[in-house]
Amino acid sequence: MLTRGRRLLSFSLNTDEGNWDAYRVTDLTVLFLGASAFNHSCGANALRRITERYVTIRARRPIKAGEEVTVPYIASDAPRRLFDEIMKTHFGTAGCPCPECVAERAEDPEQKEFRKQLVAEEYATMQATVRQPATFSRRAALRSRMRLMLDKLEASYGSSNRTIRQTLAQQYSVYAYATETKSPADYKILVDYELKALRCFGAEFNVGPTKADILALPLPNGGEKLHLRFLYLARDCVLCGITQFEREARKWIRAAWQATNMEFGWTWEYFIEREERTLEECNLWRFVASWKPS
Repeated sequence: MLTRGRRLLSFSLNTDEGNWDAYRVTDLTVLFLGASAFNHSCGANALRRITERYVTIRARRPIKAGEEVTVPYIASDAPRRLFDEIMKTHFGTAGCPCPECVAERAEDPEQKEFRKQLVAEEYATMQATVRQPATFSRRAALRSRMRLMLDKLEASYGSSNRTIRQTLAQQYSVYAYATETKSPADYKILVDYELKALRCFGAEFNVGPTKADILALPLPNGGEKLHLRFLYLARDCVLCGITQFEREARKWIRAAWQATNMEFGWTWEYFIEREERTLEECNLWRFVASWKPS
């Protein structure tokens, strides 16, 4: 859906680049009358993108007939105080009434506190670990501890039906970032952590040997663009020296383009033009110079 905006005085819910207080801006902004009719949900099934005088609403995942189309008004990792302030000031509710937040409030407070303490303790341990030489035994011990930590976090959510598992997602992302990319084994762990982090933000994938199809985009979390994460996986598979790296690299390049097509409507040609610099910096241009995904 594409709607045109009209310039006038209003408040803004634009919190890009982690500027969480930007919504308070009261100078000239844009009110999109059509797009304003969409209700908020933290587990929304659609996303909005503003380009100059237009806003586009695009499905994040397949939407069933009769299902309400919702969009997230604010990224899921915004401070809780901001969520509460927006809901109270602009929507007249004490807290976010979407199913995602209702499920979060129903969680056991002790489990939330357990996750908070677990992450704090792990952060302190990792800070001490990175100061030590990276020997083989220390790397093995670190991986073992990371896996144990993730198992504990996953268990703390129990049978929760929440789409967003923010603490778990952030920990997967931290571990993915900390994973060395020196061998095929490193690469396998990296892919596993990256995809699980995205799934904790609502993404769904069908990953096979030659294709990685995106079934649902992740919800906005103020983090790195999805297509760049896939391009970096394509880069890392080459660095790790896996077998059939050309097929693997093209798999993730295709997924990167698919992400931009779903989110922004980019064609393959436009994707190559916009990401030319990234492809060159990641040494991936050779994989797309004479190739187009099916």
